[in-house]
Parts: sequence; structure tokens; C-alpha cells
Amino acid sequence: MNVDGLFASIKQGANPRTWSAGVKLSREGAVEGVSEDDGELAFRVRTSARAVPFETFLWPAEEDSGCDCGMQGPCV
Repeated sequence: MNVDGLFASIKQGANPRTWSAGVKLSREGAVEGVSEDDGELAFRVRTSARAVPFETFLWPAEEDSGCDCGMQGPCV
């Protein structure tokens, strides 16, 4: 698993504001691990902008990520 490469890839694809918001949410405890299955890591993310938390998915081996928020690219 190449988590460092994954984070570098996500950071490169995100604009600085989005990356900073994600780091802030993580530090505030708004990101909760949901599952780990066959190389996929799933997290629930709560934000004040959404009534319902969204889920984000990381695939470290592929250095890829995605979420169900509906935005293109890395988001928060």
C-alpha cells in the first residue's frame, strides 16, 4: 500500500483551498473510518455544509480516490 503516494496524488489534484479544508476536517475529527475491504478504504465525512455526511473512498494501491458527493476530482 502506497499511502504517501496516494496523498501526494490527491493533493496534486485538489486545489489548495479544498486540500486545506480536508486537512482541517480530518484534524477536527469529522472524518470517520467506515470500512477496509480488498484494498478499498471508506470514510464518512461530516461537514457543516451538508445535512447528510458523504463517503469518500481511497484505493492506495492504485493511488486513486473518489467520493459520493457529486463533485469532479478531490473534494470536500
